[in-house]
Amino acid sequence: MTYSFAPDVPADLAAPARVVLAPAFEGNLGGYGRSNVPRALVLHTPEEDADQNEVTPRWFADPRARASTHYYADDDGDLYQMVADRDCAWAQGTHAGNRHWKGAAGALPPWNEGVNNNCRALSIEIEGRAASIGRTLSEAQRRTVVRWLADRSARYDIPLDRDHVVGHEELATDKHDPGIALGTFPIDELISEARALRFGVDRESVHAEVHAAHSALGRALELLEAS
Repeated sequence: MTYSFAPDVPADLAAPARVVLAPAFEGNLGGYGRSNVPRALVLHTPEEDADQNEVTPRWFADPRARASTHYYADDDGDLYQMVADRDCAWAQGTHAGNRHWKGAAGALPPWNEGVNNNCRALSIEIEGRAASIGRTLSEAQRRTVVRWLADRSARYDIPLDRDHVVGHEELATDKHDPGIALGTFPIDELISEARALRFGVDRESVHAEVHAAHSALGRALELLEAS
């Protein structure tokens, strides 16, 4: 049976790049027999070169893949959706033998009350490799990922913090993407930018507020010394 669904994100989310609907093979969804209830956003790198050859969407459409993910951001900034938000993608790669939560063996994250992680999260593959994503992450790709984080976190009321925006490697001991432990993936920066976008605060405003606070403190100290 053909797997079909309507896009869950607005068509202009990746503008000027594109939002592309590219359904995965239905058998690659994992067959969990339940709906997805997104409570976290999980970031991946698919370990493919950042180039003009978008391998991941084609692979997840192949019955041999036995895996899938909800979204994929290519190095041009295009955003592909392969699995509907309501469905559990076969993405996090966790089972009893390799499950952990940020180093705690066998532990589940705080947003999971005992259900498979795949049915409590939305996942996005960011074209590139964990070892080099810091060099290959383009401005267009970065912008799309930030917009996706802001949009999906607002849609599902997911906090933009390091407990709810996590890397694949923080859920499974045998995964090393997207490169957080390697220091190559700028997860804190992406979260900060997404938070600013979601809540309408830009970098310039933050810098201006900090500068004003420092100036006020300086004037207060001068008055205190003068007295």
